[in-house]
Amino acid sequence: MSCFLFVPAIEQRKFEKARQIACAGIILDLEDAVERSQKVVARESAAELLRRPRTKPVYVRINAASTPWWREDLDAIVEGRPDAVVVPKASDPAAVRAIDEYISMLEARNGLTKGQIRLELILETARAVMRMETLLTASPRVARATIGMADLCQDLGIDWAAALKGEPPLFLAERTQLAVVSRGLGLLAPHDSVFMDFQDDAGLIRDAEIGRRLGCAGKHVIHPRQIDPVNATYAITPEERERARRIVQAYEEVRLKGRGATLIDGLLVDEPVVQRAREVLMRTEAQR
Repeated sequence: MSCFLFVPAIEQRKFEKARQIACAGIILDLEDAVERSQKVVARESAAELLRRPRTKPVYVRINAASTPWWREDLDAIVEGRPDAVVVPKASDPAAVRAIDEYISMLEARNGLTKGQIRLELILETARAVMRMETLLTASPRVARATIGMADLCQDLGIDWAAALKGEPPLFLAERTQLAVVSRGLGLLAPHDSVFMDFQDDAGLIRDAEIGRRLGCAGKHVIHPRQIDPVNATYAITPEERERARRIVQAYEEVRLKGRGATLIDGLLVDEPVVQRAREVLMRTEAQR
């Protein structure tokens, strides 16, 4: 499973449904999916949902650090030990550090281990993309990041559909940059951005294929109907599994002969290629 499904924190019925379907995790949303007048009720709902037994990881997207609501969001949810706090519109390293420090205070207050709650940043502006490495190193809590395509398009004055559905699709450089920076910093592989048109299966699959090829660990989705196409796109195929098995087997055989590389189907197979093949086999086991 490769999808992380956004669920409005105020809609408990949708949360219960999400617990039963084939998404890898749930992101309770206190931000875009909740009207200002419903923020308090949504926090209370999120706190209650976090107390329920978990069948999969549960993240919470708080309101941006530029709003007056993020501290109250954290006040409500930290006791419930979310698997991660998703920070939207991350563009200021100082704000990321402020969130880190506030969570540390709440962890101490609630008897939690310092640092156990991770952060996932959403980079949604040109400024954030420019400061990517600085943002991702602003706090040791930062475990991974994603690029928020819809807001980035808005920031740049670009139509989202034209950017993501056109030929060629835009923002390949930024998505590649995030994959490279994340790997270089030793962070988890990125989650790919939401595809906003949940009725366009072909566009979703094409977009998911790009993320998979860039090494993303999965994709944020906004509707249950997006889950199966994304899971299918990210799934290891029998051909990929067999090729990975052959690579590992051939490499082990040449190592026994004192050599460090071999050829498979014309491809030079050395340690980095073998490591990738082992990762494919590990993912195959996780799919079962």
